[in-house]
Amino acid sequence: MTPRPLDVPNPTLATLRKYGWTTELWLATMNAQDWHCPICALPFGGTKQPVIDHHWAKGWKKFHPAERRRWIRGIPCRFCNGKYLRRGVTLELVRRVVVYLERFERRRPTLPVKPPRPPSKAALKRLEKLRAAIFGGAA
Repeated sequence: MTPRPLDVPNPTLATLRKYGWTTELWLATMNAQDWHCPICALPFGGTKQPVIDHHWAKGWKKFHPAERRRWIRGIPCRFCNGKYLRRGVTLELVRRVVVYLERFERRRPTLPVKPPRPPSKAALKRLEKLRAAIFGGAA
């Protein structure tokens, strides 16, 4: 298990209350995730700070915190939460993205391999001088 990074503070009590969570639940979730983002798999710390992610259920703002707790998905980093888990992202949408990328991978062209360039006259001259310095002889 990864030790807790020193620069990852607990969420404020106001944030925890907003989601119907406790510090203990937050810490248990972070420990279960090994203090890593479940999306990009990078460790939390520095600029990679955790945020509480929730499903955008209709009427979210009117839910009681105990009801909101049921809609928590996990604790990704701020970047992944904003980039990949934004409002409107559903499992069906992500599956379509995977199909789209897999389709391209099956037909993706390979880059042509260029033959190596022959060494320049200047490079050959330097090599000859180096050989002469190492093995002796005229350069």
